Amino acid sequence: MKSTLLRLCTVGIAIATICWLAWSLAWRQGVGELKRQSLARATVIASDLNTTLERYRALPWVLAHHPYVEQLVQAPPAPGAVAQANAFMRALADHAHVMAAYLVDAQGVCIAASNAGDAASFVGRSFRYRPYVKDALAGGRGRFFGIGTTSREAGYYLSEPVVVDGRVVGVAVVKIDLDWLQRDDGTGPLAVVDQNDVVVLSTVPAWRYSSLGPLPASAARQIVRTRQYAERDLPALPWRTLEALPDGGRIVAVGNGPTYLEYRQPVDLPGWRLQTMTPLGPARLRAGAAAFLAGCAALTALFIGLYWRQRRQRLRALALSRRRLKAAYAAMEERVRERTAELSATNDRLRTEVAERDRAEQELRDAHEELLKASQLAALGQISAGLTHELNQPLTALRSYSDNTLELFERGRLDAARDNLRAIASLAERMGKITNTLKVFVGRNRQPADCADRANPLDALVEAASLLAPRFAARPGREPVSVTVVVAPGVSVSLDALLARAVDDARQAAPLLACDALRLEHILINLLGNALDAIDAIEPGRAEASGVPAASVPLDPARASEARLHDAGPRRGRIAVSFHVRGAGEATDIAPSSENAPAAPLLPPAALAGHRPSLALSAVARPVPTSDGDYAGSEACGGEAVRAAALAMADMPPAGDGLHADWAEGEGWRAGLAGREAVTIVVDDDGPGIDPAIRDRLFAPFFSTKATGVGMGLGLAIVQALAADCGGHIALMPSRLGGAAFALTLPIAPRPANDEAAQR
Repeated sequence: MKSTLLRLCTVGIAIATICWLAWSLAWRQGVGELKRQSLARATVIASDLNTTLERYRALPWVLAHHPYVEQLVQAPPAPGAVAQANAFMRALADHAHVMAAYLVDAQGVCIAASNAGDAASFVGRSFRYRPYVKDALAGGRGRFFGIGTTSREAGYYLSEPVVVDGRVVGVAVVKIDLDWLQRDDGTGPLAVVDQNDVVVLSTVPAWRYSSLGPLPASAARQIVRTRQYAERDLPALPWRTLEALPDGGRIVAVGNGPTYLEYRQPVDLPGWRLQTMTPLGPARLRAGAAAFLAGCAALTALFIGLYWRQRRQRLRALALSRRRLKAAYAAMEERVRERTAELSATNDRLRTEVAERDRAEQELRDAHEELLKASQLAALGQISAGLTHELNQPLTALRSYSDNTLELFERGRLDAARDNLRAIASLAERMGKITNTLKVFVGRNRQPADCADRANPLDALVEAASLLAPRFAARPGREPVSVTVVVAPGVSVSLDALLARAVDDARQAAPLLACDALRLEHILINLLGNALDAIDAIEPGRAEASGVPAASVPLDPARASEARLHDAGPRRGRIAVSFHVRGAGEATDIAPSSENAPAAPLLPPAALAGHRPSLALSAVARPVPTSDGDYAGSEACGGEAVRAAALAMADMPPAGDGLHADWAEGEGWRAGLAGREAVTIVVDDDGPGIDPAIRDRLFAPFFSTKATGVGMGLGLAIVQALAADCGGHIALMPSRLGGAAFALTLPIAPRPANDEAAQR
């Protein structure tokens, strides 16, 4: 009990440590990202503020040296000088977009202003108590931020002395508006603090004209004396510093509100600074998510370890039971022999018969026990390996979508993340259907003979190719795999056109097969995946040198160059998918005799009429020779019709000449297809081909020609089981591209009664 408790505590501490490390790492990364954003924002805003102040810096000097102003400060002033000065300052304020422009005499009284005549006019008011007036009368430049005692509007004051004959006789003042800096951009609070730690500008209205701490007595008296904030109270904000960071930043909070990452940036004003606050909520959310994922990963690893440990214990117990049972059988047999020896003196014949019977019964029991255990283990291995084989590609897609979704969440692209989550849900549903479909391999969940499911073969091909699309793309040293889909005699459609939905309306004209759509997709995924594996098995830039014939039948000279691999340059793999519709009266062989009816196209000419830009004459089609040795043009007929139309190839040998034995043996599938319309789908590649020595084992479970760890040998076994459950057949046939070709034959679903009535 103590040992178990100690182990649980150790595991809990380890998981907590992993979560804490993940949280710390994600927190540091999140704070670092927020720091970069905050510093960039502070730099931009400080630059804008400095640019604004620099733009208006020379305006008071221009005003102080204007002739209207010089005439006004002379004693006595020229007639009409006040009206001229007021009009000039109003025009200056309007054109320069400043709050006010006015002139103060040597006693600090305003004698002309841009708002002269308004209810809140500055004319006649004394501003001698203001620091910017005192500094200018002393011969310097005045700079001051405050709230106007007349207009009650905050602004920044710039002043210049008016000098006549070496004497300061007045002050020219310009008041500019900095309210634009207080607009909230949605990235976090912003504050400009003066030399007394008073917030003069902020995107948070409640923070304006508040202090970040207790004001010194001298600063308070100066503010009251200059009436800087127009008799406003300056309450202290509950500003709390929670943590000081090594890089100068701080984590702060205002009262019980949210926490912020604060950085300070100086501006071109004496004692002023810009403080940017960035909310820490996103960083905390990211750190929490990282800790949660790390915890889940740790728990998953723990459960896998516990399962593996229990499995090893069960295997050890099973081995021990077998050894004890074998020892018990040996002891019993020894006792039987001893008893038989005692009776040998009385009846040698009876002793021999009893011994023989005992040995036979013992061997029968041993064989029965071993056969039962082997059957159970084989079933378990088939189910596990089948699940691994069929779920490998959906799991790969799930991993890609989940990684991409995390990246989209970090970038804030929620709509795209929702699309990925929908795709993940679709893949999960697909995997559930796959697990149900795998039961056909262990003898359950078979498709009934009267099943109403119908599948469009072209739709199934598009779905299968979409799942395998990344494998068709170009890779280092290899061109993209070329996939040609032959839909009618001498007419092919590129896989890209099908995937791009270029011929969707024509696709609907294809006959529907009496098969579940998911089963047909699984079959095509396995056949296309095997073709891609075969193409990848050939080294780029090297000719095939395995010594195994590339195809079971020779190619004619006109076609030989197409099937050859070149020694130089990247290799472009080729896959051909062709369809052949067989009528109810045709033979079930893929290589019919010369008496058979001509081949029928998968898509009728009427369905293809509007898609000529998406179609092309098959590059592998050629004229069919007639009985007198001449060629009958591009129209296929007679015994070669099925091969010329379905495979878009010529010179296919008759049945039994080079065809695999599967086509000649097993009459059960022929009887199932007899009298029914059917479609034959041929998947051909230009890979290394199939060694004749292993053809008889191609469809055996757990037989694979791939490297160890690459394939489990269940793909073709599952395909054969799925095809049989749909009333069809799968077999190897001669390749016209130099590799391997597999032909799948499935019956066409009967048309509904209303469809037949409409056709009549």
